[in-house]
Amino acid sequence: ERVTSRLKPGTRLEDAAALIGNLATVVGALNIVLGLERPALEGSSPAKGKKIFIYGGSSNVGILAIQYAALAGYTVISTTSAPKRPFLERLGAVQLIDRTLVAEELAAQIINEGPYDYIFDSIGTLEVTELIGHVVAAQGGGTFCSTGRAPCVLPPNVTKLNDAFPALLLDPGNDSIRRWFYEDFFPLAVSTLITPPPSEK
Repeated sequence: ERVTSRLKPGTRLEDAAALIGNLATVVGALNIVLGLERPALEGSSPAKGKKIFIYGGSSNVGILAIQYAALAGYTVISTTSAPKRPFLERLGAVQLIDRTLVAEELAAQIINEGPYDYIFDSIGTLEVTELIGHVVAAQGGGTFCSTGRAPCVLPPNVTKLNDAFPALLLDPGNDSIRRWFYEDFFPLAVSTLITPPPSEK
């Protein structure tokens, strides 16, 4: 029962099953690790006046992270390719950077859109982790959250935060957000609040 959701009438079980793992990853990373506020369940969340950079906006986790952060009132900047730009703009990204740029130019454009209050890497490859480390160092150092588990060398003033993000919801100290996610937010998210990632066919 600790991880059970009562779905809204008309919600397809297949849709819920496809979303719940990645959406739990987003909540674990953005709320528990980075400390963002939760989105409102009714009406609009007030604008926070804070920026979050989400690398990999067109990945399955990135698509959900953009929507979740935007629903919570944060200004979302992300990366994508040109064909997917209109879709991510509709989901709430206010600025999108071309991920196909060479690494140096990509880093420069990401830095130029900052500084960021929060950074989340939804891709987690070694190359992306190193790029994000450079971005964080350029804005004075700090931490960023990443789905990547592999160790890498980062600038001395940069720390990567990583965990089994869905499992954080099961920590006894996180009972409040676990109940909110499974009992309140997820049934609404899968029925009306969240647009699922498009199927790859």
